[in-house]
Amino acid sequence: MRASILTAALAASLPLLLPSRDVFACAAAPVSTSGEIGAGAQRILIATRDEVTEVVVEMTVPRTTADYGVLIPVPARPTLDPRPVDSSEIDQVDQATRPQIFDDRASGGGGIGCGSASDRGGLNGLGVDVIEKVNIGPLEVVVLTASAASDLTLWLSSNGFRIPTGKEQVLTRYTGVGNYFIAARRNDHSAAGSASRIGVHFTLPGTQLTIPLPATQLGSGGALGVSLFVATDGGVGSMTPYTPLTLNDLDETLLASDYRGAVQAAVASRNGLAFVVEGIYPNGASSILPDRLASFASPGATLTRMSTVAEPAAFTADLTVAVAGAPAEAPSSRTVGEPAESGCRAARGQASSLAYLLFFAGYWRLRRRSPRA
Repeated sequence: MRASILTAALAASLPLLLPSRDVFACAAAPVSTSGEIGAGAQRILIATRDEVTEVVVEMTVPRTTADYGVLIPVPARPTLDPRPVDSSEIDQVDQATRPQIFDDRASGGGGIGCGSASDRGGLNGLGVDVIEKVNIGPLEVVVLTASAASDLTLWLSSNGFRIPTGKEQVLTRYTGVGNYFIAARRNDHSAAGSASRIGVHFTLPGTQLTIPLPATQLGSGGALGVSLFVATDGGVGSMTPYTPLTLNDLDETLLASDYRGAVQAAVASRNGLAFVVEGIYPNGASSILPDRLASFASPGATLTRMSTVAEPAAFTADLTVAVAGAPAEAPSSRTVGEPAESGCRAARGQASSLAYLLFFAGYWRLRRRSPRA
């Protein structure tokens, strides 16, 4: 079966115990900015535990009166959770693991498999086996299977899902015996025109650590950001053909001002087939994941955050993440640039020793002038 599915103080107090390093002649604090690929990014949590895989896919129902649809291929029969996951929990994980970019220079969407639905139709068969239907928050979610892409295309069209012209062949790779789909759209209970975000939670049997990225071609155009939060036995990274990158692989000039642009440029240089591992957190499942999300992961599991930004057309292969793909080092922060030569100036080499010498001279004078007891 193909496995697939579908986030200094000590050093400052002990300067004389540290090796010589660059010293700045003024005390300007660096500027920290949170690295993020954009609010419209698709966010997915994957957690493996007890021979099952728990998946949470955040879905944003746009502020529109038009229908809305999402299609997610899965390799085994999923079990839907009728309780939506509060997006605030996903926000918490995002914020707690968001890369920190420190600027030391001089001061001075669409979802996975989205297709817009134009007409509301009944969720009926037409050669497709609809196994389960659940209302989850503002969405009506069904589990279905189809033996042929033509049957699935007919069912989707009859039920108001519009497949972009020329993209029907994307469905072919995900249809057949043993493969399933999760289809979701706005239900009759949601307020027309109101925007909402929820996490849809489902469970898959076994360990499923591959994401069907080519299915994103069914969504709207434009570069797509994807952020993955993977809780499993160890840190993970992307496997071939997706290159695992780190913050150190991003362009310094872009990184300081446009984190999304820096990620997109690095990924584009690998033909759109790369993910940036933005941090690996041992025991992160317990220390970072909030209550409900933590219940989906094994206690003590390692949490990995990784992201990409690319045109959906670049996603020509499924993404598999594995411990074998984890980089040796995956920093969650990076400092770029340095103060300009005028104003705050970096003194290199022996200047560190001079700074320490001046410190001792000042301290010696201070003691010498103090009155004796």
